[in-house]
Amino acid sequence: MEEKTINEYRELGIAIHYRNCNDEGVCPECRELATMIFTSSEAPKLPYSKCTGEKCRCWSSPFVLDAHSDEELNQLKWATTTTKETIKKDQEQAFLDRWNKEDERAKSWWKKLRGK
Repeated sequence: MEEKTINEYRELGIAIHYRNCNDEGVCPECRELATMIFTSSEAPKLPYSKCTGEKCRCWSSPFVLDAHSDEELNQLKWATTTTKETIKKDQEQAFLDRWNKEDERAKSWWKKLRGK
């Protein structure tokens, strides 16, 4: 995964779900990876270091908690310290951080506009 993408996910508090081609060329490690959800800080880089296939064909996608039913969530595995609660907390903190950042930019812009 590109570092820029991870940073964007981290900034937005978005969890990461890995996907793959789901064919006979996908190794067992990558199949397992596709069943897990990671916070952006825990997400392994791609190509996946544990891949035993000829070439890792995994990719990342954002995982938005609210877009899944409890039944779907219960079928997934949470990476190490990742839980529904940590994802919610990360999303809330990212929102607050972004809000404060935007608020500071707005204050700065307003001061420049008013000539102060």
